Amino acid sequence: MSTLPKIVMHQVESSQFAAIGHAPELNLLAIQFHPKKSTGQSDIYHYQNFSADLFAEFLGADSQGSFFIQRIKKYASQFPYSKIDQAAFNHTAPQPAVKPAGLAEAPPVKLSKELLAGLLTGREYMSEMFKEEEQQAKAAGLLVIFGASGDLMVFRGARRDELAAGIAMLAPEPAAKWVEALFGAEPDYSWTFRTDVPHATFEIVEGGEPYCRGIVIDVADLAPAGRLEIDHTAALEINARCYGEPLPHGQRYSRTTFKDNGDPILLGADGKRSVFCDLCDDVEDAA
Repeated sequence: MSTLPKIVMHQVESSQFAAIGHAPELNLLAIQFHPKKSTGQSDIYHYQNFSADLFAEFLGADSQGSFFIQRIKKYASQFPYSKIDQAAFNHTAPQPAVKPAGLAEAPPVKLSKELLAGLLTGREYMSEMFKEEEQQAKAAGLLVIFGASGDLMVFRGARRDELAAGIAMLAPEPAAKWVEALFGAEPDYSWTFRTDVPHATFEIVEGGEPYCRGIVIDVADLAPAGRLEIDHTAALEINARCYGEPLPHGQRYSRTTFKDNGDPILLGADGKRSVFCDLCDDVEDAA
C-alpha cells in the first residue's frame, strides 16, 4: 500500500491548466498545467497555505483561470509555490470536476460593499482594481473611493471620476451626502476618508506597508435621493470654503473647458490641464 500523500485531481476547463487538486491535511493545492508542446510533459506545482474552504471556492468558480490570477498568482508570498517531483506524491488521474453541492445549488450572490471591500483589501497602490471589477461594481451600484498621489480622490465603479483632494458631494441638495479625503490624518496611512454614508473599508498597501484606507459605498444608501451625483462645482465651492482659494497646489476648475460628461476639467497652477485630471475623458470647449 502506498504511503505517498494522495491528492485527488479534478479536471477543469481552463486555457492555463488541466486539473487541480487539494490535500486538506497539508493545506496544499496542486495544479497540473497543460502539456508543454516541446516535451509533451505536464508539470505539477504545489501551493502552500491553501485551505479546504478556499479550494472549494476555486473548484466552484465560474472561471478557474480568473480565480487563479486574481486570488492565487498575485499572492506568491501568501501561497509559496514550487514545481514538484511527481514521484514524491500520489496524484490521481484527473477526474471530471463536480462543483460542491453548496456552490452548485446556491443562487448568485449579489456583490455587496462588504464583499467588494474584502476583495480589494491587500491590493497594491496603482493596482487597486481590475477593469472587470470596475464593471462589476458599476453593475452592482457600488462606488469605490481611494486616494492617489498627494492630492487626488479617485472614484471607480458606479462612477469613474477624479477630484482634487478635499470634500466631494455624492448626492444632490437638499439631502446632500459628503465624503472627505484626509491626507496624513492617521499614523501609517497616507489616505483615509470620513463620511456619514454607510460604507465598508479596505486597505491599499505600497511595498507591503499601509498606504490608503479606502471606502466602498452602495449608491442605494444615498437616500433619499438614491442616486449618485458627484458635483465638481459644488466640490470647488465647499473646498474653497474649507481650505481656501485656490485648491491645494494652486489647482482650480475651469469655467470654459469641460469633459464630455459636462464637468469642468481640473487645471494646474499654470492654467493648463492638471496631470491629476481624469485623462480617460475627452474634453470639449464650452460654447
